[in-house]
Amino acid sequence: MTHQTNSISLTEKCYQNSPEKPPCQAIEQYQESNRIVVESAVTRIFNIRQSEFRSPSRGPAPVAFARQIAMYLTHVCYGLNFTVVGRLFHRDRTTVAHACEVVEDMRDDPDFDYLLSTLETTICSMFGVDNQR
Repeated sequence: MTHQTNSISLTEKCYQNSPEKPPCQAIEQYQESNRIVVESAVTRIFNIRQSEFRSPSRGPAPVAFARQIAMYLTHVCYGLNFTVVGRLFHRDRTTVAHACEVVEDMRDDPDFDYLLSTLETTICSMFGVDNQR
């Protein structure tokens, strides 16, 4: 958990007009690499083209749902706040908050929860993040 707390506080510092550009750029690159990992996993599992996934519009329901799952996983696995996740996915923080609510509500379905737990464990372990819920 210390890893996530330090990452968040450094991220917040970066966006407070900090003159420390190199550390901030490193954090941004790390966060972007996390997004790419999540995006790649989700688009493959849900058979979504990355061009559709990255579209600035909502797109068809399956694409929007896959994007909601990716935003949720990025938030949960890496402990990033909604503003940072929104920036990574080119969405507003309120969109990320809504996505997380939708996904959490769907976890009542045992099959969906199993799929999401498996994704969560796999993605979080790729970067050595402990995702104990």
